[in-house]
Amino acid sequence: MSNEQYRPFRLEIRGALKVSTFHIGSGANFSLTSDSPILRDQNGRPYLPATSLKGVIRSHLEAEFPGLDRLFGVAEKENGSALSRITVYDATSVTSPGTEVRDHVRIKPEWAAAADGGKFDQEVSGPATLKFHLIYEGGSKDDAELCAIQEAVRALQAGELTCGANSSRGYGRLTLAETRYISFQRSEIAGLSAWLNHRLKPVESKWETAFAWRANALEANETRWSTLELHLRIICDGPVLVRAPIPPNAAPHPFDADNPEVYALKGRLTADHVPVTTGPDNEHYLPGASLRGVLRHQACRIARLLGTGAADLLFGTINAKNDTGRKGRIEVADAPLLGQPRFVYIDHVAIDRITGFAADKRKFSTCALQSPKFDTMIRVRFKPDELHLVALFGFLLRDLQDGRLFCGGATSRGYGHMKTAQILSVTADLAFPIDDTPLPASFKPNRQRFYKQGAEFADLNFLWAITQTAQSQGAPQP
Repeated sequence: MSNEQYRPFRLEIRGALKVSTFHIGSGANFSLTSDSPILRDQNGRPYLPATSLKGVIRSHLEAEFPGLDRLFGVAEKENGSALSRITVYDATSVTSPGTEVRDHVRIKPEWAAAADGGKFDQEVSGPATLKFHLIYEGGSKDDAELCAIQEAVRALQAGELTCGANSSRGYGRLTLAETRYISFQRSEIAGLSAWLNHRLKPVESKWETAFAWRANALEANETRWSTLELHLRIICDGPVLVRAPIPPNAAPHPFDADNPEVYALKGRLTADHVPVTTGPDNEHYLPGASLRGVLRHQACRIARLLGTGAADLLFGTINAKNDTGRKGRIEVADAPLLGQPRFVYIDHVAIDRITGFAADKRKFSTCALQSPKFDTMIRVRFKPDELHLVALFGFLLRDLQDGRLFCGGATSRGYGHMKTAQILSVTADLAFPIDDTPLPASFKPNRQRFYKQGAEFADLNFLWAITQTAQSQGAPQP
């Protein structure tokens, strides 16, 4: 038996994996509920398959460290194969999280409107807490690969990884909590005995809340990811309407026309177009897909003016003809409504373009949110040679703060004006330092993290500092 096959050291990691709204497609070509139904286990519960979860971890670690074939295994016809040292299990839930079907529409960039035949829907699972189980088997607790395992755990605990489709819309964000560790050195009699007892009675095993990691054991990649995460409060002025796909049921009882207090309730129950809601409590929100679409359209306008393809790199591309594409660098999460909703009920009528009068049987009504406020998160990932993406994102954020953007439907009628955006906090994880402050010792050298909050970012100087300082220190440019 070769040294590579002999793996006496075993480390198990368990925890509660909290995941936001997510979609793992089942691949079914026919469904009565959705164009893209969600993947379910044998009990009908949505879950994260081990292949997807391990793929997310591998993609992140390979961007951080080169040469991880020993950790993830290799299959070669000439030199033989090596078994992976890491095992990830399906992330399942004891109770079934709720699901819903969300409607989407594909936008044609040339028109800035819905593409012909571009409407589709997608089944998603609501936020859930799943079981996380990872096993590493190697030589000893001094294995260099444990540095990569530590980075994977850190990224999961920090909520930096996403799993499944549409992560750019805020889907599938993973956060590992209640992390527990147990390890066995099975080359020793005591360690082998403990492992055998663990196999017989895993519930009675002594799990630890910390592990003695091996630090500074792997060389870092030169093209590591940097992350910039902003929490924003979007303040709208006037009515905002992102339409629900199905209008509400008719009112169960008549309303008193002389009682203005019931007008808003009447609008919610009788309007032809009402705001979209989510979750079992029908909470109002601004979908991340809608806000992302607004930002993408503005980015394309800026990129065309500058003659650059930065917008496609920042937001990704999709080729509907051959079902291919490239994942973008930006992630825009769903924005829940802040406070209690206020509604405005408005009647409309379509005009006949020939007669100039009201069209026959074309009266309709809308019930929109009145001057709502939404809290959201936007995260941008970039490499040292992609600092132009940070600059483009800065222009988008500036336009959002200056009230130049609209969201939702009926924007030509004054709906959906986003008056401004307040930056509540900024979290940065940079692969290069942005000032002369000495960096603390870390298993990720030449890296800087900071978290700040408050109104000091209103002028966006922190974004320009990131790009300018990196350029002065010799970071590669496109």
